[in-house]
Amino acid sequence: MREIEYCINNFNKNFNSFKQRRIALYGTGAYAKKILSEFPEYHIVCLVDDTNAGKYIRDCYVVTFLQMLELDIDLLIIAAQISSSEIVYNRIALTCKINRICLYNMYGKDMFKIHGDYVKKKLLYPQLTKEDLQTAIIRSEVVSFDLCNTLFAIKYTKKEDFYKRIEEELKEKKLYLDNLIEKVDEYGKKDSFIILQNAINEIYRNNNWLEKEICEVQEIIYSIIKEILVPRKSIVEMVKFAFDKGKRVCFIEDWEEYRFSKQIYLDLLKQIGITSNYVFISGSEHRLRKCSGLYRVLKEEYGETAYLHIGDKDEADGIVPQFYDMDTFLIGNPYVLFEDRVDISRELLEIRDIRKLYERYIIEICADEFLVKNIDRKRICEKELLFQKKKKVQTNILDIRIASNGRNILVVDNHVPYYDRDAGGRCAFMYLKSFVNLGMKVFFMGNDFKNPEPYTSALEELGIIVLHGEEYACNWQEWLVNNAKYFDYFYLQRPNVSIKYIDLIRQCSRGKIFYFAHDLHHIRLYRQYQLTGESALLENSQNLKKLEMELFEKADICHVVGSYEQKLMQEKFPDKPIRNIPLYIYEDLPVDIEKNFAKRKDILFVGGFSHPPNVDAVLWFSQEIYPEILRRFPDIVWHVVGSNVPEKIERLSCSNIIIHGYLSDRELEDLYRSCRMAVVPLRYGAGIKGKVVEAAYYQLPLVTTPIGGEGLGQDTKAFVMTETPAQMSDLIIKLYQDYSELRQMSDSGKIFIESYFMPEAAQKILCRDLKM
Repeated sequence: MREIEYCINNFNKNFNSFKQRRIALYGTGAYAKKILSEFPEYHIVCLVDDTNAGKYIRDCYVVTFLQMLELDIDLLIIAAQISSSEIVYNRIALTCKINRICLYNMYGKDMFKIHGDYVKKKLLYPQLTKEDLQTAIIRSEVVSFDLCNTLFAIKYTKKEDFYKRIEEELKEKKLYLDNLIEKVDEYGKKDSFIILQNAINEIYRNNNWLEKEICEVQEIIYSIIKEILVPRKSIVEMVKFAFDKGKRVCFIEDWEEYRFSKQIYLDLLKQIGITSNYVFISGSEHRLRKCSGLYRVLKEEYGETAYLHIGDKDEADGIVPQFYDMDTFLIGNPYVLFEDRVDISRELLEIRDIRKLYERYIIEICADEFLVKNIDRKRICEKELLFQKKKKVQTNILDIRIASNGRNILVVDNHVPYYDRDAGGRCAFMYLKSFVNLGMKVFFMGNDFKNPEPYTSALEELGIIVLHGEEYACNWQEWLVNNAKYFDYFYLQRPNVSIKYIDLIRQCSRGKIFYFAHDLHHIRLYRQYQLTGESALLENSQNLKKLEMELFEKADICHVVGSYEQKLMQEKFPDKPIRNIPLYIYEDLPVDIEKNFAKRKDILFVGGFSHPPNVDAVLWFSQEIYPEILRRFPDIVWHVVGSNVPEKIERLSCSNIIIHGYLSDRELEDLYRSCRMAVVPLRYGAGIKGKVVEAAYYQLPLVTTPIGGEGLGQDTKAFVMTETPAQMSDLIIKLYQDYSELRQMSDSGKIFIESYFMPEAAQKILCRDLKM
């Protein structure tokens, strides 16, 4: 039975007592439509969906979330599947609580009570003993255990280590194949070791390897997997205690976590003495997760009785089981337990030897224990690990009040901007500096609440207060409720980040809310779908479009980069101020640019490879365009610069193509000054492209596509656009030896930057909406 059928079948039982109350349904999808069709006797006042507000669905009016707050609603039901309902709850719970609106999910559960009970359990956790868990087991008839990081600790935290082990073992046994690690990486990115194993089988079969050798490869993979799954002795003891007390025992494997094969788990259970009289529920077999029906499978197995689920994840193991009337017991993940006692910086963990030492001690100390108080801090600190004290920032509310003169701004982004690694980070950093230069008191909140160096220090040196650390990560809602009223402006960036904060900020502050899209993500994904035909991209594009439209609707001022996106969004929101702001803000221009292009040589591409359009651009150019250029200029070299280089780009490296990877700003500037031309062969994307603007800044002539030059206007002569491979190769060949034209394009680049990308241009736009 599908989840929607289960929920609808039980709707009357779950909500009958609320039939005559004033009910709102959050959502306009399949769940809401089913309820409206099958339960007309319920007093459903409205549907809530900010993106569809103003429409009628099954004769029920759709309102925004803020409009609903004015309608004296008694009960708000999140009409969505469980995984989605938790996301919605995290967004709207605080506002509903403030307005005394009861909040339920489709399982008929009071969300405030469920989450409140779980928080109480977490508060009590440090005081619990093994005897408390044994008591909980005795009270239950069926006891289910989560596997990964509950019964078995996962030894390796980085999948790269896992793949490295496979590579080393295969080499040692002379079972190595050149494209194996490429396949390992390609399939490993999906975090599925089952898929990985199947891929390796396919490689060997396609290369006519014998069945014996295939089995040897599989045995190597299986042995490594079994090695990295370490039984936690204290939990094994609890499993055996449950058996001894005559309880029915179940093990649950959530198919989205690690997806080791069922046989591996069965072998591991056998190794620790568990051979029979248990049920194994595999998410891989049922194609379900804990958040989408695995617990329902468990209840179908045993019927209505007293259940206890034991696991380590807040939502999947602590909250969702309660929807099925199951008791829960939190088991600390070994890494979480360890980090609760001693903090080690992320920078130190990037050093491989320290990370290995760190992992070894976690397994030695924490795999045997699941209670915080049993893990002795002194034992840990006596080990050879290097630790860094955790910085705790206590924001002084009084300081905010003193500066309350119309110039307080809270900037929210996904993380502290990596200004030297990608265009988005460079842009965010430049605007933070602009707010400081305008005399504003600037606070920065990263959605990950981390403080990477040297990037955090760079902000703090500008006088920006960075809110980071566990204190803020755990209490950001409370912090906003208490402090949002002191801010005059909020500058939210990125759709998936902004949607998390915008409703609470609107509820708690009268400050002006800006939303900066960077680029319209749904357009970029739709263009990628048009190119590849992948249906998942179309679905993601449609979902992101709803999200972005909601943000444009809710924000007071919207910022975009480029005339194309400004025109597009202004047509959709004619009454909303939508500003086209510079992507980059340069305080000065480079000097001593070599204008005799006969003295320069080679071509350049710059772009971080975490951004899929850049990967596609380099592969397309290398296959469809560059060969023709090489035929005309056999000695030409193409310099490819960008962080996070994937294997398929690395493989292009040769005497005519240099894959530099990440370069410092100084090293990159040297290339801009020595190359004769730049290329940006983008086939899809959205917004203004930082690499195009940066080439103009260094006065380097550039050839790009209409996608690459989008939003920058057709009048600039700093770059030229062309579309087909033949046109692009012909144009590059022609320009490469036209030194006079290259000089004119170089001079136009300087004029272009002076006109649109200097501080005066940016501040003029910003000050239209800021009280300066």
